[in-house]
Amino acid sequence: DVIYDSLSEADKAWWDEMDQYCEAVLLSESDLASGCTIYASCSDVTREKAGWLGQAFRYSRPQYYFLNSAFSYYSDSIAIAYYPEFMTGILRKNATMSVKEKFDSYLEQIDTSKDTEEIEKQITDIICNNVTYYSGDFNQSLYSSLVLGKSVCAGYTMMTTALMNGVGI
Repeated sequence: DVIYDSLSEADKAWWDEMDQYCEAVLLSESDLASGCTIYASCSDVTREKAGWLGQAFRYSRPQYYFLNSAFSYYSDSIAIAYYPEFMTGILRKNATMSVKEKFDSYLEQIDTSKDTEEIEKQITDIICNNVTYYSGDFNQSLYSSLVLGKSVCAGYTMMTTALMNGVGI
């Protein structure tokens, strides 16, 4: 992972903590605490650092569809907000199953025996044929593009990243 490899050791520690927490949330059926943020420890936090790390994490980990684009930071931590609609464990579990089902169905359509450029074109075609540009619920996430079939640029990016990661590009 190019982004991760470029991080300082302290920033990698934040990234790893955030990744572990988000993975646990993704796989859990437990309700999330109110407050709608996920915190991880980080040193020497500035607004610029929080924004850059938060965005880099979110865009490189689209499977965490419950994260939205809001961030907060403190002197010793960075928090990423999540959509309040995914606070309830059973709703998140159902959403996760929907994301996985759609993701797997699109992956099955990709002929990975082709060269990289052709695989990228197949992914582009899948997205163009299945997602409508629309500003609405969850439009900054993989959930909007995969499950709802409508999103803005961020959702398109998340879906592209997820499918590219899924085929090993």
